[in-house]
Amino acid sequence: MDQQTDLQIAQSLKSLEDVVRKASEKARGVLGDAEKLREEVAATADRCLEEITKRQRAIEQSLVVARAAERAAAETDRLHSAVAETANDLTRVANSVLTALAEAGGAERLEALRQQYEALRASLTETTEALRAQEGRIEELRAEGERILETIRREQREIADRFAREAISRQAEAEKVLETFRKEQQPVLAALQEVAKQCHDEREVLEHTVRDGRRELRDLISEFEKDQKAILAAATVVVPVLTALVTLAVQWFR
Repeated sequence: MDQQTDLQIAQSLKSLEDVVRKASEKARGVLGDAEKLREEVAATADRCLEEITKRQRAIEQSLVVARAAERAAAETDRLHSAVAETANDLTRVANSVLTALAEAGGAERLEALRQQYEALRASLTETTEALRAQEGRIEELRAEGERILETIRREQREIADRFAREAISRQAEAEKVLETFRKEQQPVLAALQEVAKQCHDEREVLEHTVRDGRRELRDLISEFEKDQKAILAAATVVVPVLTALVTLAVQWFR
């Protein structure tokens, strides 16, 4: 009975160890999957941050170009205003000189001044056209900067959306793995609880068996002591009788 109970307890403990080992292996596997997902999310985040950093550098460069274009445009406007003001001043001076020369009758001097005035006007016209061309180039640079900024904003939105989708997908995968682990863990926990209950029940049975065995052993010892006392009491009576019989037998044979 004791050997059978010990065997049952050993089998139950072995079953419990097997269940615990399988649960531990499953938990380690789930933790490994979760760690892989965490590493993938971290790598994705690093890639997105690297892309965002590159785009930010491009934005900064575009902003530098845009600021330079704005400064050039302001300088062009200032030069244009200065040229216009100079042209007006020259026109007023020329008119004054022409009037004075006409009154003084200096035709040759008037012609020379007129030629200088025409050359100066041509130079001013060329300068004005160059400034206008520069304004056009500045407008092109400004438009190009705006296009670059718009492209960068669009790509940033796409990167952010892609990162958000990947993060949501990874989170859904992690939740799915955890849910699967919970579902698979429930029967394992139930089996552990059942094995624990069996061990508890078998322990109680073993304790009852041990108590009953001890009680039976005490009863056997008590009966043995009683039998031993009875045997000793009988021996105290039988031994003298046997001694007397042996003595009589010896005398009779003589």
